[in-house]
Amino acid sequence: MEGLGLNLTWFLFQLGNFVLVFAILTYLLHKPLLKLLDDRNRGIKESLETAENLKKEAVESERRQQNMLEAAQTQANQLLSQTKQQALELEERLATQAQEKAEALLKKAAEDIQREHDQMKAELRGELADLVIRTTEKVVGTQVPEVRKQEQIRQLLEEL
Repeated sequence: MEGLGLNLTWFLFQLGNFVLVFAILTYLLHKPLLKLLDDRNRGIKESLETAENLKKEAVESERRQQNMLEAAQTQANQLLSQTKQQALELEERLATQAQEKAEALLKKAAEDIQREHDQMKAELRGELADLVIRTTEKVVGTQVPEVRKQEQIRQLLEEL
């Protein structure tokens, strides 16, 4: 080997140094470096799993929110429908009450008018009978006794 320019001792010494440095570097750097890389990979996996879980939770939350929104919309539509129905029922009830009150007022007014008519008619009959008796007294020229006046008034009223 010396013919090739290699010294066996020197080669073995270099080889021993290489193995020793390799062993020291492997022990001091390689194992911690692998541990660091494993820790980093584990951290990345955990982060990806966390991100995936958060994504699933976000999708689930969005789905729940959509369901809640649909439920709220349905409930709002039901309330609106109920409110419209109640308003229509109230309108009908108020219209009926107004109609009944109007009819009652018309009936009362008609009764009042009839009563006033009857009262005026009675007063007119009394005045007419009194007028007839006074006119008769003036035409005949004699006064009729009060009892006779009352009897004649009653007869005239019955005839009218």
